Amino acid sequence: MFVEILLPLKLARPFTYSVNAALHVERGQRVIVPFGKQKRYTGIVWRVGVSEPTYETKTIEGVYEDYPIVTPHQLALWEWMAQHYMCSLGEVMRTALVPGLLIESKWDKSETEQDPLHLMLDEAKTAQEYWVQLIDQSKALSILEANKSARQIALLKTLMELSPDGAPISWKRLRKHAGVSTAVRHALCEKEVIALTERPTSFIEPIASELHEFKLSSAQEEAFVQIKSGFSANKPVLLKGVTGSGKTEIYMKLIEEVIGRSQQVLFLLPEIALTTELTMRINRRFPEQVLAYNSSMSSAQRVEAWEKILNQDPSVQIVVGSRSALFLPFRELGMIVVDEEHDYSYKQSDPAPRYHARDVAVYLGHLTKASILLGSATPSIESIFNAQPKKGGEKYARVDLNSRYAEALPTQLKLIDLREEYKRKRMHGFFSQTLLSAIESTLEERKQILFFQNRRGYATLVSCHSCGAVKRCKHCDVGLTYHKRESMLRCHYCGYEERYTIECGDCGQFDSVAQGLGTEQIEHFLKEQYPSHSVLRVDSDSSASLSKRRKALSAFEAQEYDMLVGTQMISKGIDFSNIGLVAVVQADQMLYRADYRAQEQAFQLILQVAGRGGRRSATPASMLLQTFNPEHRVLQQLLNYDDASFYKDELLERKQFFYPPFARMIRIQFRAKSESTVWEAASWFAKALRQLQGIEVLGNDSPIVSKIRGQHYQQIVVKYPRTVSPNKLKEAIMRIQRSFEGIGAFQSVRFGYHVDHI
Repeated sequence: MFVEILLPLKLARPFTYSVNAALHVERGQRVIVPFGKQKRYTGIVWRVGVSEPTYETKTIEGVYEDYPIVTPHQLALWEWMAQHYMCSLGEVMRTALVPGLLIESKWDKSETEQDPLHLMLDEAKTAQEYWVQLIDQSKALSILEANKSARQIALLKTLMELSPDGAPISWKRLRKHAGVSTAVRHALCEKEVIALTERPTSFIEPIASELHEFKLSSAQEEAFVQIKSGFSANKPVLLKGVTGSGKTEIYMKLIEEVIGRSQQVLFLLPEIALTTELTMRINRRFPEQVLAYNSSMSSAQRVEAWEKILNQDPSVQIVVGSRSALFLPFRELGMIVVDEEHDYSYKQSDPAPRYHARDVAVYLGHLTKASILLGSATPSIESIFNAQPKKGGEKYARVDLNSRYAEALPTQLKLIDLREEYKRKRMHGFFSQTLLSAIESTLEERKQILFFQNRRGYATLVSCHSCGAVKRCKHCDVGLTYHKRESMLRCHYCGYEERYTIECGDCGQFDSVAQGLGTEQIEHFLKEQYPSHSVLRVDSDSSASLSKRRKALSAFEAQEYDMLVGTQMISKGIDFSNIGLVAVVQADQMLYRADYRAQEQAFQLILQVAGRGGRRSATPASMLLQTFNPEHRVLQQLLNYDDASFYKDELLERKQFFYPPFARMIRIQFRAKSESTVWEAASWFAKALRQLQGIEVLGNDSPIVSKIRGQHYQQIVVKYPRTVSPNKLKEAIMRIQRSFEGIGAFQSVRFGYHVDHI
């Protein structure tokens, strides 16, 4: 028998292998195959029973499991992604399978039948841990009433609190909460009050749970009914709910129905940092049924999660994860929730496949017949467009939730005209007197303040006043950012750094000065201006690890700090009740980027930051935006919370200038060490593309950052109307690619496709 095996390599197709008669293989099974002279790879059986090829085949050397670990729905999703995002199936496989399920090395099968990770998992399955169960309640009550042994009482009280229904719980968890030793456990076992059982050790830590009841408001209940109606019509549903409206509680109600049907739920979040926090919240509602899945997990944890989901383990009925959770082997997927569906963290830039998790989730829902719910306070332009009535019917059903939960008041937005502030000499560095006055009054009221600046570091560049030279990265075409605390200049693209000096490397004068504003400079200014008040900074410099960020935000939530300065890290996923003022120090910085999505992203980000204020508060918070252009359309629409006008105007502009969602786009990116070679290669490709009919070709040209890590970049953007068949166009582009790859002068050039350019 012959089968096609998919390998985790950038190959044009699966390879055909022969199978020994004694070996049984199925589609989706994980196998060990030789490739090349000495390499052994993990492969996935792609197709069984193919015709014998004309060339001599190699033989499958063995199987890992005697059952498929990849479901038919997963394989169909992989195939669609390879076609849609213009990459190889092997690249999709490498992204989709967890690292612990892949092996590639000079591996001798005679040494071991399994890879080291699975040996480790098998060892863990033989290792046992104790679980504790109350077996005699009357004896337990007697011990509690006697009030003689404080430690035994502590263990029994904790056991009853953690397991009110008498179900066994792990000794590890019980000991952590009760704070007692194994001697106490042993004493209660001898008295036959509790019993011990042994279970296999798990790599996945259980999440502490706490039963939590919640009743939907009338507005939430109405939205819930409308969502169910959209599901019944077999359409993805866009839930547009203002910040603080209680979208999460609607999600909870829907999840309750889905798991009540013994189906699985996938809950996607844009960032790892939000995953565990929301998991804890969901776990309070659905104890011992939730798994937080993200790339920060160890290989062993991810393999165990894969196996539990594949086997429909009830402890992972609900998966809360980042975009990688899309590729888990769900068998009974009932609903996919994509929270903050507008967020650009859902887009993978590198490596291939360069996919958007929201769009992949919609297609996965189509394959599995699962309900799709897209939630956001500020939906993407594409989703708003898909929810609009049009010929043939809208693609998405739309549900609006316009009132905050418990009648919490929205943040009041105000603009500070920096032109007037500078004219009246009311500026203190980057801070206007109006903003400083608001800060002082807020602090007097014992309210907290949030400062948003989407640039880290102290200053965004260092230049010489004598000759104008800018201190630049040696490997990238960008200026170095000044970090005052370490007195270092650092590149935020490649990590290159050098010591800061005021001496200019070009003219030799000691006249270099730091310019521009970053979070570190705001923190420094506030500490000098308000020495009696505490300031916390949260960005990727101060809170590089997830644990540091959680610790910092928890301290702010506990009101240990008066002021919080941060990047977009603080724009979502946090729920503080005492924020009285939100300040955007440089609003214009977001509006004038060279990107057709700049206004959309600025609108979304500012509203997200505004939503952090006034939550669960009887008085509304204020948000001050400093700008040199208060008449700007987007700022005026933000001022009035007029998102309907914003979406209408933005769609008109997109249509006028032929941008998505009215056009489709593919960005082709080229890179090479030689600047002339990459330019010639991209020019050749652009010329070939212009021979195709019905499309618009922009470029080739240099991106905003044209050199990163010593590699020079060129790009081409292909725009085409929705009437053009995407599949036929992609086939034509791939034919051009094959011709391009045959040109010897371009062998050093690497390129990739960004389909649905975002």
